[in-house]
Amino acid sequence: MERNANVWWSGSLFRLVGYGLLLLTAFDLAGIFFPPHFADPVWEFQMVGRLVEGVGVPLLALTMIFYGEASLRELTILKILSWLTLVVGLLYLLLLPLGLSTTWRINTQNNREVSNQINQQLAQIQQRKEILNQASDRDLDAFFLSLKRQSRATGIKSSQELRSRLFTEIARIEGQVKALADARRLEALQGLLKNSAKWNLGALVSGFLFLLIWRITIQRITAEEQKTLAEMEELLEEEGGLGLGFSRKG
Repeated sequence: MERNANVWWSGSLFRLVGYGLLLLTAFDLAGIFFPPHFADPVWEFQMVGRLVEGVGVPLLALTMIFYGEASLRELTILKILSWLTLVVGLLYLLLLPLGLSTTWRINTQNNREVSNQINQQLAQIQQRKEILNQASDRDLDAFFLSLKRQSRATGIKSSQELRSRLFTEIARIEGQVKALADARRLEALQGLLKNSAKWNLGALVSGFLFLLIWRITIQRITAEEQKTLAEMEELLEEEGGLGLGFSRKG
């Protein structure tokens, strides 16, 4: 008797904590979805990440709620929660195509931003090339003499050599700009793919866990309902038999 009482108290305590964790999960969901920005791929991608990284709390809550025996009244609530786990599991599986789609959209957006920045820098470099190409020998000679007076033409013997060195320097800067842009694209892509793989696989595993909880709990709840109904029918039969016996005696 004492053992059954301890089991009942343990189950009640577990369910109480489980419902509390579900309430905290509801608060987290409100923070995730408000305010919504469904047209923004970055917001959608971060939403998937936050849903996956916070999935441990509702999974633990459901495990605690379904722990132990339950009364007939509690079975109704547990049945509703069980079907909700099915819905949530399917929604988590649907996060997978959303995560893949937002990954592609963010990568396209990142490449576009980097391209816009590098195009601006390359346009400035091209402008300097055109200025250098259009510069006359007289203009270049005057510039060369100005540099010599300021002692800034060290190692340069003529204005034509100055032109050649300027073209070389411009080409070097252009190469650096392109290399930096490629590095930025690669760095952004690596970070994006890392988070995408972690969150998409997490959504897949989470979805299957919710579906597994639904399958196990709905079978158990159905069995408990059938058992309870069978006990009630048996009790009614016994009461009917007693009533019939008393009537015969009378």
